Amino acid sequence: MDHLYLCIALLQTLYPESWNDRIEKKMPDRISTCISVMDLAVEMDAPPNLAAAVAWHESGFNANAVSKAGARGPMQVLPKYWCPNKKLEGCDLLVEGIRALKVYLAKYKDEKEALCHYNAGNKCTKQSRYYARRVLSTKRRLTYIEHHIESIVFE
Repeated sequence: MDHLYLCIALLQTLYPESWNDRIEKKMPDRISTCISVMDLAVEMDAPPNLAAAVAWHESGFNANAVSKAGARGPMQVLPKYWCPNKKLEGCDLLVEGIRALKVYLAKYKDEKEALCHYNAGNKCTKQSRYYARRVLSTKRRLTYIEHHIESIVFE
């Protein structure tokens, strides 16, 4: 299924009551980033709804996001851990974010535990466990929307 519908459904919740011209200008870039996350996840054999949920909670699909800790891109990758040569230069932050997600999913098997470590690294904290629950809730919402869009639009 085209990921456009899922991305729009998810992004509409970003600014539910404060839609204005400034927000409207950002939406095409965020929709594009969301679609890129989901398409690349499919290409890399990662769960697209989970990858989108991670990017949603990490950056709101802001491709240029930078955290105080130095995490970058839509999936908030720390270049010193995930990028080739441990440097931002030449690093595809989206590819590395999905690769990191796959590494944690393979290592921990349980999605909640994998997400906890994606967020916190070696040791899960109360905050990272809360993060994992929120991401999984968003993933469930995307899966629900996907199922119902297919049954309404494509029948």
